[in-house]
Amino acid sequence: MMVPALSASRLRIIGILIVVFIALGGVGSYFMLNPRTDSRTMAVTPYVTTVTGSAPATVRPATTYRLSGRIFFDYNGNGKQDEGEPAVPNVTVALNGVNVTSTNATGGYTATGVSQGSHRLRVFPPSNFRYLCESDAEFRSVKEYYTISVGNDAIKDLGLMEGFLTMPFSARALNSSQSRWRWKASQRMLP
Repeated sequence: MMVPALSASRLRIIGILIVVFIALGGVGSYFMLNPRTDSRTMAVTPYVTTVTGSAPATVRPATTYRLSGRIFFDYNGNGKQDEGEPAVPNVTVALNGVNVTSTNATGGYTATGVSQGSHRLRVFPPSNFRYLCESDAEFRSVKEYYTISVGNDAIKDLGLMEGFLTMPFSARALNSSQSRWRWKASQRMLP
């Protein structure tokens, strides 16, 4: 009896299937017979990363810094809190678009856990303040932000102004100068 001959294309397909079957069996047996023994489990916390498992690992806590400063009513627009310039409490301070803190009764604020690098600082003062400055060389709208480069603990004081042409002295100084002028004028009128 004679066996019918298989065509060349059928023999090629059968050969390919045998090779694929052997390859899959070899890969599967490798994973079944050689399980991984150096698996690690990582638990991440805000400051420390803990690694457990069979392989030793050294992990240092992430270094963070503190950003602090004062926000005050800057009568003369020089960016420094002079005598008689009051602190502005309850001003929200945002770092990178996240409301981090707000000023206390003395105008001070502190943002902790600040990473090293460049950050965007923006304040949200009461509506009567339209400008802020850090020195007498510049002023900007309260809707803008400051770019701060943090490499260590940093201090950023900001003066709030009602307008860019602020009074060069406080209201108290204005009242005392007006009273001096009235006293001098009354002295000239005396016979």
